[in-house]
Amino acid sequence: MSKKWDSRLIISGFALMALAVFFWTQSRYPALNEKALMGGDTPMSGLSFDIVLDIFPNSPIWWEIIANIANWIFTNLKGMTFGVLFGAAMLTLLSVIKKKSFENGFANAALGAVIGAPLGVCVNCAAPIALGLHMGRMRLETTLSALIASPTLNVIVVTMSFSLLPFHVAGAKLLLSLVMVLLVVPLLCKYWLKEETAASGNNMAALSKVTEAKGLSGWIAKALAPREYEQHQGGFFNALGWYAKVFGRNLFYIAIITVPMMFVAAILGALVASWADTDALRHLLPRTGVIKIILAMALLVAVATFAPAPIALDIILTAVLLGIGLDTEYATAILIALGMFSIYAFIILWRAISLKTALTIWVATMMLAMTGGVMAKVTAKYEKAFYAQRAEQYLATAPAMIFPEIPDLPEALDLAALQPAIKAQTLVAEDIAASISSADSDTDTGNGISTITISKSQPFLPKQSPIKADASAAFTRISGQKIGLMELGVNHPLREFAPSIIQGGIAEGDIHGDGWIDVIVRRPTGANPHIIGE
Repeated sequence: MSKKWDSRLIISGFALMALAVFFWTQSRYPALNEKALMGGDTPMSGLSFDIVLDIFPNSPIWWEIIANIANWIFTNLKGMTFGVLFGAAMLTLLSVIKKKSFENGFANAALGAVIGAPLGVCVNCAAPIALGLHMGRMRLETTLSALIASPTLNVIVVTMSFSLLPFHVAGAKLLLSLVMVLLVVPLLCKYWLKEETAASGNNMAALSKVTEAKGLSGWIAKALAPREYEQHQGGFFNALGWYAKVFGRNLFYIAIITVPMMFVAAILGALVASWADTDALRHLLPRTGVIKIILAMALLVAVATFAPAPIALDIILTAVLLGIGLDTEYATAILIALGMFSIYAFIILWRAISLKTALTIWVATMMLAMTGGVMAKVTAKYEKAFYAQRAEQYLATAPAMIFPEIPDLPEALDLAALQPAIKAQTLVAEDIAASISSADSDTDTGNGISTITISKSQPFLPKQSPIKADASAAFTRISGQKIGLMELGVNHPLREFAPSIIQGGIAEGDIHGDGWIDVIVRRPTGANPHIIGE
């Protein structure tokens, strides 16, 4: 073996890539593709996609909590397993790499984005990986950027955003995710998290909060804390033995810190899911008053950043919320906050680095989510105007509607000839006498016989226009555009991608109470409904 290459480095790198490729091809990307195809039809329960315990409308609250805990754990089991294994493998690889970072904080943040974006795991499952990076003495900018980039900058996640959501909503999420990863994180590390950033490049076994002996898990973590770089002695088989020993120790180290906290996050997430009512948001949130809207948005993002949501749930839930009529600013704020941070990531950052770091990233995420809500509110009208203008241009150049030729039909009877028959069918009210026997002597009027008058009421008939005797035809063909059925309104990418599945609702009924049946056609993108009737 050449002295230039450390066999431990080759083994560690190969094991890391094999683990990643297996997870990506067998689990993560097939699951993300399935969610992208199903879109808003993806089954969800609380904060979970995989439902092992059902929740029914009459289920007690204790059952909802238990079911939400079980469903969340089952949903995140594969991703969390990968996160723990990948974090241990990354920590093992970093233990044989001397140079782990750049001098420039922005370059370190970009490195974190390169590491995190392909992973395709939620922020919860990325937390063990971030712990492995941190304990491997990567710079804090890299650790935090990788944590945030994994659930927000993955190519499938970004594609889903633009496929299922309005362009200005998906664009705000992507832009602010890039700002957070490449700009906010390095600036915070340089000017606010100075001590934590400086410590991240030193001996983490001595400086990390995780290695403080507090309780059983802290004592074990201190005993298993990663070692300093050691010069390799021996050949390839010695390197295999070294890898098995070090990877096992690192795996136990990552697991003893992150797995117990996973159950804590499951319980906290179940409490949020059990009491949150997404259907009520549309009615409870204010629509006027800047102060009220900002306060409501702040409360929403605080809850959303707390909830430990799996990957892509933020996109699918936002599509559903927009579909039931939630305002764009609130939906965008939820979208950004729900996918970028969680209480589980908060706990891991707190235990591994500092409470200051966890609070800082939490507040920064909430501020960016609220900024995204404001951006979506401002840009929504421009996007609607753009799509409306494009639709009008298409209609202006569309070929004229060609109606089929009317087939030859026998001439109908003249309406004047039908007047006697129509008049003969008219119902007339008539009074008749009737007798009712009563056993109650208090109501009898002479030998228990009462005589009452019953009117044969005329059944309800619709108010019809008078029929003219000289009318030559009973019906006239008209175009739907003449009565308001025009393909005007705002389209978004999903409607153009799959127009057959979001055509809008159609219903019929006597809306005005005038006896005529009305047909109501609803556009799915916010246009006014069209009513066909008298």
